Amino acid sequence: MSESKKRITLIPKRKQFNNWSILSKLSYIGFWLTVFSVIYNFFPARSSKVEDVLLNRYEQLLDSVSSLKMQNAKLKEGLERHENSIDDNVKEAIIVVMENSDDFFDKGNAHYILGDYYKAKENYKKAAEQGNKAAQYNLGVMYISDIGIKQNLDLAFKWFQKSAEQGYAPAQYNLGVMYNDGERVKQNFNLASLWYKRAAEQGYAAAQCNLGVLYYEGKGVKQNFDLAFKWYKKAAEQKYAIAQFNLGMMYYEGKGVNQNFDYAVKLLEKASEQGYADAQYNLGLMYDEGLGVARNLNLALKWYRKAAEQGHHDSQSNLGLIYYKGEVIEENLDLAIKWFQKAAEQGNPFAEYNLGLIYYNGEGVDQDFDIALKWFRKAAEQGNEEAQKTLKIINLIN
Repeated sequence: MSESKKRITLIPKRKQFNNWSILSKLSYIGFWLTVFSVIYNFFPARSSKVEDVLLNRYEQLLDSVSSLKMQNAKLKEGLERHENSIDDNVKEAIIVVMENSDDFFDKGNAHYILGDYYKAKENYKKAAEQGNKAAQYNLGVMYISDIGIKQNLDLAFKWFQKSAEQGYAPAQYNLGVMYNDGERVKQNFNLASLWYKRAAEQGYAAAQCNLGVLYYEGKGVKQNFDLAFKWYKKAAEQKYAIAQFNLGMMYYEGKGVNQNFDYAVKLLEKASEQGYADAQYNLGLMYDEGLGVARNLNLALKWYRKAAEQGHHDSQSNLGLIYYKGEVIEENLDLAIKWFQKAAEQGNPFAEYNLGLIYYNGEGVDQDFDIALKWFRKAAEQGNEEAQKTLKIINLIN
């Protein structure tokens, strides 16, 4: 078996587009308060129950503003579930608000909640053209996320820029991401750092984290571990998982701060408990190999499994190895093969090689040299030395 256990991930992680909470939280409060009053007036017998549901939904929205991890496909699934979760009484209350409001932004929010994204876009656009910075941002999010309308990155950039120039932190952050990634504009780390900093100075956690990454890597700014540490810390204090992870790795490395494994573990645990897979993997690896902590295979298994269940291929590969060796838990070839297969299908070279060995030796599966060679070649093409040596030996035998 090839040991798939990589070293600790030192590359700082950067947050991508903030596109989950499309409704501006600033306006959302006023909108729902209006809905609450309508529910109270029209449905007094149920007002308490409905209000609780709405408050919980609003609290979830606030949480999502600073901890988004969903990509566009998951975003759409979430939006569909959100739309389906609104009961008839709430929908009726929203319709009342919508019909009696002269505010295009409120109407846009109402149409959006009810799932009529075309009308939401039309109303956001009217409000945006009147200079409403939150509407400009929401419109940009709809264009970049392909929500109910055709994706248009040029228009997304246009509306983010208008909103950002009015000082709206979420738009400043997304504009920074577009410059950072070269999305419909020439990649420009100087401008990315400028917009990140403007949002970061307003306390926007994702921007603080990404600004820290630029300082860590010296992109668009002079490399400065002290400033990277400063911005990671500010975001981590807001319980921002990616920043907690990055800050933990700085403590692990001793960059920008005195090396402190205890702090590193604590921060990785905080990020891991929020479900951040990279932190879970690194924490598992630290316990697996005794890196800065006492070796504890039970904790390694726990964190590998949590990350593996989220599709983290390094964790899947390491989990497969634990099941194969029968470390901590009873040997289980079926589960070993399951996790090696999942990791190999994502291109993990260690898992590809180990899966090849399993098929070559016929361990827990019917012996199949063709399948074995397929996985050996895939691993070898990625530079896996064990796979390359194995293929040479097989060629000599044949």
